[in-house]
Order: sequence, then C-alpha cells, then structure tokens
Amino acid sequence: MKLHPIIEYWPYVMLAARYQYDLDPTNDKPNDYIETVLRRWHPNLVQYRPYFIGDAFSYVLELPDKILIVHLGTRNNKEMCGNFTGAIGGFFLNVLPFREKSECNSSFWKAGCETFDILKRFWLTKKPIINIGHSRGCTRAVVFAIRSMQTIGQKPLTVQYAPPPPLTAKGAKNYLKSGLNECTYAVKSPNDIVVNASMFGFYHHVGCEVMLPDVPGQVADFPLVGGHAYSTITEGLKVWAREYARCPGGAEYLESREFVEVC
Repeated sequence: MKLHPIIEYWPYVMLAARYQYDLDPTNDKPNDYIETVLRRWHPNLVQYRPYFIGDAFSYVLELPDKILIVHLGTRNNKEMCGNFTGAIGGFFLNVLPFREKSECNSSFWKAGCETFDILKRFWLTKKPIINIGHSRGCTRAVVFAIRSMQTIGQKPLTVQYAPPPPLTAKGAKNYLKSGLNECTYAVKSPNDIVVNASMFGFYHHVGCEVMLPDVPGQVADFPLVGGHAYSTITEGLKVWAREYARCPGGAEYLESREFVEVC
C-alpha cells in the first residue's frame, strides 16, 4: 500500500516531540523513546541520530532506501499545552521585525542554515532525503531545501505541518522558480494562528497547499490555537484520508502508529 506523503510522515513528526522521554528505564539511555519506537516500526533501521542545533531539535532516521530528517518546532521543557504556548510565543518573537531585506525571515534563515550545515553530509549517502517539519521546524525544513538546491543541486521531498509563512514575496517566487515548490507540501488546519500569521501579508507560504477539513474536538475547538494542536492535525489527516478518499488505508495507518499527542 502506497501512502500519500502527508499521511506517511506525520507520525515521525509527532514522535520528535518525545525527544526528552525515557521509554525503557532499565537501559542506560535516558532519552530512548524516539529510537525505541523507530526500531519497532523499522527492524531494518540503519541508524538513528538526534541533533540539538542551537535552540532546535532534529533527528535523522536512515533506512535502507531513504533518509528522514525530522525537525521539531519550538522546544519547550514543559509537557502538553506548554509546548504549544511556547511555540506560539517563540513564533511571534521570531517574525519581528516586520520587514526583512532578505528573502526569508532572518531568524528562520539562520536556524535553517545551521541545520543544513550540520545535516548536509547525509546527502553523501546517495539516498533520497525526506525533509519534514512541524510549526517553526517547517521554516528550517524550507531553508534546508533552499540550501540543498543552492549548494548541492538536490531537491528533497519537503513536508510542512502547520507551517508559519517563512519567505517574502520575492523568496516565495524564487522557491517556485527553482522547482522546489513542486516537491514541497504545506499541510494546514483551519483557524491555526501560526499558519495564518502572515504579518500583514509580508511573509508567504510555499509548497502545494493541503487544507485539512475542520474537525471537532476538545482541543480543536479552541479559537485560533486549537488548529495548531497535534491532535487536530492527526484527526484532520484521518478525515482527509478516509472521507475524502485521498489515501485509502491512511487513517488506519495513523491509528496503528505509536504516536504522541502533545496537545
């Protein structure tokens, strides 16, 4: 069964939020949750590597046929909704000042370049790279894709979940001209304050837009902020896969994965 990329890679993004969790207290790895679950999903796993890059977290999963590079959004030491409020606050801190001379928000560009400089060596494996992010992690994914194209001439499949708009109009136009837009997805939920925070239209989204259906729920019904929750995206993806017949078996796949609902 071939899954649509936005369905297939969502569990890996949610898993990134467990970077501080210990699944097996009997071993000598105090933060083994991600690796343990990945090995259950992929017994043929080649390697797993976590990276703390400045104030950001990414992990690399190498499989026999591809490499997944997964970018967490704003890091926050508090659990549950603390992660969400931290992401919102961190986002608005990083979109100031309103106007940038470059093609990308300067904070986003710096974080993305740092990520690329550390992880670019994985292109040497000659395997396809899947470049995935959530929230502020999407901006690092977009810059990773841009830098990959500029310096290596490679275009990774890039999937953004609940992305803030990272590029100026000029930057978005160049992203389209480079051919990156056709291998990039932007998955959005209705009433998501991060997705809709365009700073008066100065910043723009990139990629093929996938607008998820509105779903009811305790968290999803919170005005503005509910659309940014992990659980809202999960339920939206299930409905998108099942009711819209976009991805047969996609909802069942999501339900079969051990994924984390952060908020």
